[in-house]
Amino acid sequence: MRQGDCPGKDIYTLFTEHVRAHPDREAVIDAQRSLDYAALDREVRRIAAALTDAGLGARDIIGIRMPNGWRMAVAELAVAAIGAVALPYPAGRGSRDTISLLGRSRASAGIFGAAPDADVASELPHTRAVFTFGAGEDGARSLDDVGPPNDWSPRPVDPEAPARILVTSGTSADPKMIAYSHNAVAGGRANYVRALHSGKGARPHPHVDGLVVRFVRDLRRHCHAGLDACAR
Repeated sequence: MRQGDCPGKDIYTLFTEHVRAHPDREAVIDAQRSLDYAALDREVRRIAAALTDAGLGARDIIGIRMPNGWRMAVAELAVAAIGAVALPYPAGRGSRDTISLLGRSRASAGIFGAAPDADVASELPHTRAVFTFGAGEDGARSLDDVGPPNDWSPRPVDPEAPARILVTSGTSADPKMIAYSHNAVAGGRANYVRALHSGKGARPHPHVDGLVVRFVRDLRRHCHAGLDACAR
Protein backbone atom coordinates (compact mmCIF):
# COMPACT_ATOMS: atom_id res chain seq x y z
CA MET A 1 0.00 0.00 0.00
CA ARG A 2 2.87 2.38 0.74
CA GLN A 3 4.06 1.97 -2.85
CA GLY A 4 0.57 2.51 -4.23
CA ASP A 5 0.18 -1.04 -5.55
CA CYS A 6 -2.86 -1.77 -3.37
CA PRO A 7 -5.81 0.65 -3.21
CA GLY A 8 -6.71 0.23 0.46
CA LYS A 9 -10.37 -0.22 -0.53
CA ASP A 10 -12.61 -3.23 -0.91
CA ILE A 11 -13.68 -4.49 -4.34
CA TYR A 12 -17.29 -3.29 -4.22
CA THR A 13 -16.25 0.20 -3.10
CA LEU A 14 -13.88 0.42 -6.06
CA PHE A 15 -16.60 -0.82 -8.38
CA THR A 16 -19.15 1.74 -7.14
CA GLU A 17 -16.63 4.52 -7.76
CA HIS A 18 -16.78 3.56 -11.42
CA VAL A 19 -20.56 3.34 -11.32
CA ARG A 20 -20.74 6.92 -10.11
CA ALA A 21 -18.10 8.16 -12.54
CA HIS A 22 -19.35 6.34 -15.66
CA PRO A 23 -22.92 5.07 -15.13
CA ASP A 24 -23.72 4.88 -18.85
CA ARG A 25 -20.47 3.28 -20.00
CA GLU A 26 -20.64 -0.33 -21.14
CA ALA A 27 -19.36 -2.64 -18.45
CA VAL A 28 -20.21 -6.18 -19.54
CA ILE A 29 -21.08 -7.60 -22.94
CA ASP A 30 -21.90 -11.22 -23.63
CA ALA A 31 -24.03 -13.16 -26.08
CA GLN A 32 -27.19 -12.50 -24.06
CA ARG A 33 -27.07 -8.84 -23.13
CA SER A 34 -25.05 -5.70 -22.62
CA LEU A 35 -24.95 -3.90 -19.27
CA ASP A 36 -23.65 -0.46 -18.50
CA TYR A 37 -22.19 0.24 -15.07
CA ALA A 38 -25.47 1.49 -13.60
CA ALA A 39 -27.41 -1.55 -14.82
CA LEU A 40 -24.67 -3.89 -13.66
CA ASP A 41 -24.76 -2.35 -10.20
CA ARG A 42 -28.54 -2.77 -10.02
CA GLU A 43 -28.10 -6.48 -10.73
CA VAL A 44 -25.30 -6.74 -8.17
CA ARG A 45 -27.40 -5.06 -5.48
CA ARG A 46 -30.34 -7.32 -6.29
CA ILE A 47 -28.28 -10.46 -5.78
CA ALA A 48 -26.38 -9.05 -2.80
CA ALA A 49 -29.69 -8.36 -1.06
CA ALA A 50 -30.83 -11.93 -1.70
CA LEU A 51 -27.60 -13.32 -0.26
CA THR A 52 -27.95 -11.08 2.80
CA ASP A 53 -31.56 -12.17 3.29
CA ALA A 54 -30.30 -15.76 3.31
CA GLY A 55 -28.11 -14.94 6.31
CA LEU A 56 -24.82 -14.74 4.42
CA GLY A 57 -22.22 -12.10 5.12
CA ALA A 58 -18.68 -11.34 6.16
CA ARG A 59 -16.15 -14.12 5.50
CA ASP A 60 -18.74 -16.69 4.46
CA ILE A 61 -17.30 -18.73 1.59
CA ILE A 62 -19.64 -18.94 -1.40
CA GLY A 63 -18.86 -21.36 -4.20
CA ILE A 64 -19.64 -20.15 -7.72
CA ARG A 65 -19.86 -22.50 -10.69
CA MET A 66 -21.36 -20.80 -13.72
CA PRO A 67 -20.68 -20.26 -17.43
CA ASN A 68 -18.79 -17.17 -18.53
CA GLY A 69 -21.15 -14.24 -18.88
CA TRP A 70 -22.80 -11.31 -17.18
CA ARG A 71 -24.29 -13.46 -14.40
CA MET A 72 -20.81 -14.59 -13.37
CA ALA A 73 -19.69 -10.97 -13.04
CA VAL A 74 -22.81 -10.13 -11.03
CA ALA A 75 -22.36 -13.11 -8.71
CA GLU A 76 -18.73 -12.34 -7.87
CA LEU A 77 -19.39 -8.65 -7.28
CA ALA A 78 -22.44 -9.45 -5.13
CA VAL A 79 -20.36 -11.80 -3.00
CA ALA A 80 -17.74 -9.07 -2.58
CA ALA A 81 -20.43 -6.51 -1.74
CA ILE A 82 -21.59 -8.48 1.31
CA GLY A 83 -18.03 -9.09 2.50
CA ALA A 84 -18.14 -12.80 1.72
CA VAL A 85 -15.45 -14.80 -0.07
CA ALA A 86 -15.97 -15.97 -3.65
CA LEU A 87 -14.83 -19.48 -4.57
CA PRO A 88 -15.29 -19.69 -8.36
CA TYR A 89 -14.39 -22.89 -10.14
CA PRO A 90 -15.00 -24.19 -13.68
CA ALA A 91 -17.26 -26.96 -14.85
CA GLY A 92 -15.80 -30.09 -16.34
CA ARG A 93 -15.37 -32.79 -13.70
CA GLY A 94 -18.96 -33.51 -12.78
CA SER A 95 -19.75 -33.33 -9.07
CA ARG A 96 -16.19 -34.10 -8.00
CA ASP A 97 -15.01 -30.48 -7.65
CA THR A 98 -18.24 -29.33 -6.01
CA ILE A 99 -17.92 -31.98 -3.32
CA SER A 100 -14.17 -31.46 -2.88
CA LEU A 101 -13.88 -27.67 -2.98
CA LEU A 102 -17.06 -26.73 -1.14
CA GLY A 103 -16.54 -29.55 1.34
CA ARG A 104 -12.89 -28.80 2.15
CA SER A 105 -13.48 -25.03 2.32
CA ARG A 106 -16.61 -25.51 4.42
CA ALA A 107 -18.45 -23.20 2.07
CA SER A 108 -21.59 -21.66 3.52
CA ALA A 109 -23.36 -21.37 0.17
CA GLY A 110 -23.15 -21.90 -3.56
CA ILE A 111 -24.38 -20.18 -6.72
CA PHE A 112 -24.72 -22.47 -9.73
CA GLY A 113 -25.59 -22.20 -13.39
CA ALA A 114 -26.90 -25.77 -13.45
CA ALA A 115 -29.50 -27.34 -11.18
CA PRO A 116 -27.62 -30.68 -10.72
CA ASP A 117 -24.64 -28.82 -9.19
CA ALA A 118 -27.02 -27.10 -6.77
CA ASP A 119 -28.54 -30.45 -5.83
CA VAL A 120 -25.09 -31.85 -5.00
CA ALA A 121 -24.12 -28.80 -2.94
CA SER A 122 -27.34 -28.90 -0.94
CA GLU A 123 -26.27 -32.25 0.51
CA LEU A 124 -22.96 -30.95 1.91
CA PRO A 125 -22.89 -30.58 5.71
CA HIS A 126 -21.66 -26.97 5.95
CA THR A 127 -23.65 -25.52 3.04
CA ARG A 128 -26.71 -23.77 4.38
CA ALA A 129 -27.88 -21.89 1.26
CA VAL A 130 -27.89 -22.94 -2.39
CA PHE A 131 -28.92 -20.84 -5.39
CA THR A 132 -29.24 -21.24 -9.13
CA PHE A 133 -28.66 -18.35 -11.52
CA GLY A 134 -29.44 -18.74 -15.21
CA ALA A 135 -30.29 -22.43 -14.78
CA GLY A 136 -33.80 -22.07 -16.20
CA GLU A 137 -35.59 -23.14 -13.05
CA ASP A 138 -38.21 -21.38 -10.95
CA GLY A 139 -38.62 -21.37 -7.22
CA ALA A 140 -37.12 -20.11 -4.01
CA ARG A 141 -33.52 -20.95 -4.85
CA SER A 142 -33.52 -19.21 -8.27
CA LEU A 143 -31.79 -15.83 -8.23
CA ASP A 144 -33.42 -15.04 -11.56
CA ASP A 145 -36.72 -14.65 -9.70
CA VAL A 146 -35.39 -12.30 -7.02
CA GLY A 147 -36.98 -8.85 -7.06
CA PRO A 148 -35.22 -5.49 -6.58
CA PRO A 149 -33.81 -4.84 -3.09
CA ASN A 150 -35.77 -2.72 -0.65
CA ASP A 151 -33.28 -1.13 1.70
CA TRP A 152 -30.07 -3.12 1.18
CA SER A 153 -26.82 -1.22 1.59
CA PRO A 154 -23.24 -2.50 1.74
CA ARG A 155 -21.46 -2.76 5.05
CA PRO A 156 -17.83 -1.69 5.55
CA VAL A 157 -15.36 -4.36 4.42
CA ASP A 158 -11.73 -4.55 5.51
CA PRO A 159 -9.50 -4.35 2.38
CA GLU A 160 -7.22 -6.94 3.98
CA ALA A 161 -10.08 -9.40 4.47
CA PRO A 162 -10.27 -12.40 2.11
CA ALA A 163 -12.23 -11.72 -1.08
CA ARG A 164 -11.57 -14.58 -3.44
CA ILE A 165 -10.17 -18.09 -3.40
CA LEU A 166 -8.06 -18.98 -6.42
CA VAL A 167 -8.38 -22.63 -7.41
CA THR A 168 -5.34 -24.26 -8.96
CA SER A 169 -5.70 -26.97 -11.57
CA GLY A 170 -6.03 -30.39 -10.06
CA THR A 171 -5.16 -33.27 -12.38
CA SER A 172 -4.37 -36.31 -10.32
CA ALA A 173 -5.09 -34.70 -6.95
CA ASP A 174 -7.71 -32.37 -5.53
CA PRO A 175 -7.32 -28.74 -6.64
CA LYS A 176 -5.48 -26.46 -4.23
CA MET A 177 -7.01 -23.24 -2.93
CA ILE A 178 -5.26 -19.90 -2.36
CA ALA A 179 -6.99 -16.96 -0.66
CA TYR A 180 -6.64 -13.40 -1.99
CA SER A 181 -7.55 -10.28 -0.03
CA HIS A 182 -9.46 -7.35 -1.56
CA ASN A 183 -6.16 -5.47 -1.77
CA ALA A 184 -4.43 -8.39 -3.46
CA VAL A 185 -7.21 -8.82 -6.03
CA ALA A 186 -7.62 -5.11 -6.76
CA GLY A 187 -3.91 -4.42 -6.66
CA GLY A 188 -1.66 -7.08 -8.09
CA ARG A 189 -4.14 -8.86 -10.37
CA ALA A 190 -5.65 -5.58 -11.57
CA ASN A 191 -2.20 -4.31 -12.50
CA TYR A 192 -1.69 -7.42 -14.61
CA VAL A 193 -4.99 -6.98 -16.43
CA ARG A 194 -4.33 -3.28 -17.07
CA ALA A 195 -1.04 -4.29 -18.70
CA LEU A 196 -3.05 -6.15 -21.36
CA HIS A 197 -4.09 -2.78 -22.78
CA SER A 198 -1.95 0.03 -24.07
CA GLY A 199 -2.88 3.56 -24.96
CA LYS A 200 -5.85 5.69 -24.07
CA GLY A 201 -9.08 4.37 -25.52
CA ALA A 202 -7.65 0.99 -26.55
CA ARG A 203 -10.28 -1.61 -27.34
CA PRO A 204 -10.46 -4.75 -25.18
CA HIS A 205 -9.11 -7.97 -26.62
CA PRO A 206 -11.71 -10.53 -27.81
CA HIS A 207 -11.44 -14.06 -26.48
CA VAL A 208 -12.65 -17.46 -27.53
CA ASP A 209 -16.09 -17.23 -25.93
CA GLY A 210 -16.82 -13.89 -27.57
CA LEU A 211 -17.22 -12.30 -24.14
CA VAL A 212 -15.72 -8.89 -23.65
CA VAL A 213 -15.69 -7.25 -20.27
CA ARG A 214 -14.77 -3.59 -19.96
CA PHE A 215 -14.32 -3.76 -16.29
CA VAL A 216 -12.99 -1.42 -13.68
CA ARG A 217 -9.62 -0.09 -14.62
CA ASP A 218 -8.75 0.41 -10.94
CA LEU A 219 -10.64 -2.65 -9.73
CA ARG A 220 -9.41 -5.83 -11.35
CA ARG A 221 -10.68 -8.58 -13.49
CA HIS A 222 -9.34 -12.05 -13.12
CA CYS A 223 -8.14 -14.18 -15.97
CA HIS A 224 -9.06 -17.47 -14.37
CA ALA A 225 -12.08 -19.66 -13.79
CA GLY A 226 -15.25 -17.66 -14.12
CA LEU A 227 -14.74 -14.82 -16.54
CA ASP A 228 -12.10 -15.44 -19.14
CA ALA A 229 -12.32 -11.74 -19.75
CA CYS A 230 -10.29 -8.71 -20.54
CA ALA A 231 -10.63 -5.44 -18.69
CA ARG A 232 -10.55 -1.88 -19.80
